[in-house]
Amino acid sequence: MKKRKLLWMMLMGFVGVVCAQSEVKSFKVHFKADEYMLDQTDKELLNQLLLQMESSTYSEVVLKAHTDKDADVNYNIDLSNKRAKSVSNYLQEKGIKTHRISEYYYGESKPIKNNATESGKAENRRVDILLHYYAYSNIGELLKLIGGYKKQEFTIKPNADNTIVAKNGLTVKLPMGSLQTLDGKAISGKEVKMELEEFFKPSDAATQQLSTMADGKILETGGMFSVKVTQNGQELTLKDGKNIQVTMPSINLNKDMQVFVPVVNTLGVTEWKNTAQPFELKPKKEIKLPHTKINTNQLQSFKEKTDLTNLNKLIYSYKPLSIPKRPFPPKKQKQLKDAAKNDLFPWYELIFYSNAKIAKAVEAENNKRHILNEKNQLKFEAKLATYQANLAKYKMDSAAFETSELTEFRAWLHDRETQYTEVKTELDKSNFNKGIDKFCELSEQEKITTLNPKGLLVNLSKSNPNQRWYLASIDFALNNISQLKEMSLTKALGFFGNKKGEIFIGPKGKEQFRYYGNFANNQFANLQASNNKSLATILDNAQLDIMQQREKLGLLEPGAVAQIYTASLSQFGMYNCDRFNTTPENQMAEIIIECEGEARVSFYLPEISSFIYAYHDKKKGYHLKLPIGKQARMVVLTFNKSGEPLYESKDITITGDETLVSNPKLASIFDIRKSLASL
Repeated sequence: MKKRKLLWMMLMGFVGVVCAQSEVKSFKVHFKADEYMLDQTDKELLNQLLLQMESSTYSEVVLKAHTDKDADVNYNIDLSNKRAKSVSNYLQEKGIKTHRISEYYYGESKPIKNNATESGKAENRRVDILLHYYAYSNIGELLKLIGGYKKQEFTIKPNADNTIVAKNGLTVKLPMGSLQTLDGKAISGKEVKMELEEFFKPSDAATQQLSTMADGKILETGGMFSVKVTQNGQELTLKDGKNIQVTMPSINLNKDMQVFVPVVNTLGVTEWKNTAQPFELKPKKEIKLPHTKINTNQLQSFKEKTDLTNLNKLIYSYKPLSIPKRPFPPKKQKQLKDAAKNDLFPWYELIFYSNAKIAKAVEAENNKRHILNEKNQLKFEAKLATYQANLAKYKMDSAAFETSELTEFRAWLHDRETQYTEVKTELDKSNFNKGIDKFCELSEQEKITTLNPKGLLVNLSKSNPNQRWYLASIDFALNNISQLKEMSLTKALGFFGNKKGEIFIGPKGKEQFRYYGNFANNQFANLQASNNKSLATILDNAQLDIMQQREKLGLLEPGAVAQIYTASLSQFGMYNCDRFNTTPENQMAEIIIECEGEARVSFYLPEISSFIYAYHDKKKGYHLKLPIGKQARMVVLTFNKSGEPLYESKDITITGDETLVSNPKLASIFDIRKSLASL
């Protein structure tokens, strides 16, 4: 009876939901002790849930399963998992796709009632079900739903100096008596509302459709924000001669940054216009950051033995034995035609010679021609027989050559693959050792202040520019080897042969340049820092030590120790702290993206802190230009005819003009939000 009463309460709560852009409803399914199967009342409740999901534009379900405290912890974790699965499986059996259901299970860790009583235990044996409704008609609305509410509201006093600090460190100083209405009238002394929005993360640019472009040029952003002030719902502005002082923390600190103001295009994407006003870069007050000291002797014990003797012995070409040459078929000479009297005598001789003499001469000439034709035919037949014999021998020799030489060639490929891989690993080990030496040196100098010691070690283990040429050559050769393994020797010579008759598997100048920028990171160092438990423990303890020291000093937040940008602004509104990227036009690549239907196609370039949208036209489809040599994350968002989101996130390296094929898959809004947060 209790469950039926709850069912009707839930149904009443569902009325009017589909009109909202985003709405969440919650209810519970309870279980008997040590059980996880649904009873009939549970199924009736879920059936009503299914009806609501069908009637909405788009909806998703979050399941959070729990137990009481009667069994041990591991048993209860497993039991809560089964309860979540039981609800999830029922919804899937009724047609709800897997991506629309998110499952979480907590065992006994999150009780809502006291487990000391039977009634409390009964309340704790539950699956909380959150039904999220979303109503959107275009991609822009979908993105805003994914991004969530960004506005922060503050109450200020117009007749006093105000300093407002937003959640992520944006600070706005508003002098006393600075405000007026939009038509220049004085305001009352009543409280005023200031509304701030901070857009410091790539995910903010993605969900709020904020591009880093101005006049067709790429910008490098230090952060974006919005300031709005109202009184009784009426928007206010600054008086002439009055400014607000804005300071903004940033992880992208560059000189020559300027103030940009928004220009919204027809797609609803915000681009920017330069005001030429500088955004000044200023340090905060001097702070001595806490450091940690490492047991350098222990850290030195993780260094690897290396052997780089093969580095300058790499071979990229294979010279096969002489290839059997295919014989050429003989050419058959044309048969001589019989001669006529006009072929032998000029017209004036024909007047004076007798017919008998002429006939005799013609007959003698034709006899010579017949004999010559017969000799030529015999010679041709002899050459043809020789050719056919040579052709048969060529076929036998070619088969034998392909068999014997191919075996030797593939053995050579295997040896090269082993050699290249070993040299690549040895290079990484050598740089890992150098990274440990540098890390120990920083520890002795009390300079290990980072919150990410693992990342510092990996960064110190990067290869130098000279080594990256070797690594690029090796990787290029390994890629070619993977193709050559399946080729015949003849085909290999056709695709990879050079003028010397060799099979060359290394890169050629420009090809090597395209691969050059990809090999700064040290994969071996990254694996060691993560998978070597002893080393990982040292680095984790170092991180914990620094975090604890910073927390005591109030320096745990990244913005507490960063430099800041500052500007004096004469108007409220939206602003972007930017500078133009200086990549020359001849180092820009045109990227075309093949994507069906209406979509938002964008690229995040972390190295220059840029978020750029691709635009669509009938000739090229979605397209844009990006700097060659940069790493980028392509993000594609659209939805299908049923209103379900389709999403793709893919890392790429810009190596030149390229056509990419986008294939977005069904994804939940929760998963999309999580993916964008990782940018």
